[in-house]
Amino acid sequence: MSKIVSDYLENLPFTKVLKDRVNHILELNLKVFEFELEDILISEYKNQEGVNIYTSLWIFTEEFSIECKNFLYTYDFDLTPMSKGINYCSISFENYNLEETNDGSKVNISAQFSDAVHGSIVATGINCKYAYNIYKKYFIPALKKKCS
Repeated sequence: MSKIVSDYLENLPFTKVLKDRVNHILELNLKVFEFELEDILISEYKNQEGVNIYTSLWIFTEEFSIECKNFLYTYDFDLTPMSKGINYCSISFENYNLEETNDGSKVNISAQFSDAVHGSIVATGINCKYAYNIYKKYFIPALKKKCS
């Protein structure tokens, strides 16, 4: 596992059970897709009771993004190339100024990879910083590729 991934899992308040499941999903994806892992991001939101709901594990490589949908309970993976660009991307923020986060911070990223494929990432709290970094590192360059 890369240092970026281990740092991500250590710096966020995830349980050992969640971390173990993420590691299992990463190992499985490595076998299935044979990629060189660069980054991950857990898409999550807080429900009305303030409990974190984990919806997807996103894996990023130099060329692809992989969404592991409902990763806590299923093995459902979508692989899409980022190297060919993306058609559309939006980002929205709540209680986040791109530097400091709080319990009410939220980032929502939506992207259209092709006419039929789209994805959405939601992050709250400190995870907002990681989501914004993913946006800058992968989504912005993919948008620029589509323009060139």
